[in-house]
Amino acid sequence: MNKQQIFDKAYTKIIEQGGPSYVPSQRLCFYRGPDGRKCAVGHFIDDEVASNWEGWAISDLDLDLLEMSETVSDNKALFEALQGAHDNATNRTHGDKSFMRLYKKLMQPIAVTFKLNLPTQKV
Repeated sequence: MNKQQIFDKAYTKIIEQGGPSYVPSQRLCFYRGPDGRKCAVGHFIDDEVASNWEGWAISDLDLDLLEMSETVSDNKALFEALQGAHDNATNRTHGDKSFMRLYKKLMQPIAVTFKLNLPTQKV
């Protein structure tokens, strides 16, 4: 996957699932939430990796030491930014209905930084 494909998938999958991967009672984001939702990074990793990473930000992990797909390890800065957009929007809105609007807004500077386009499909 190239950076544009990664960005498009992270953007659209969060929109399609209707909100963040978040547990309000714990006030935490999850790679895999109990409701089946995934965070922006969670859409790129398998269940076993997700369960091992819970509680850790991707920026805290040494991906070279993990058996990780090249998609994630070769694009760590982009994945850090995507995780930041998801987690920031979630923490600022507590996952309520204003999450989507803020998530889309936070994805815009990521697109600019990495020279990407926002998805053109209606989401």
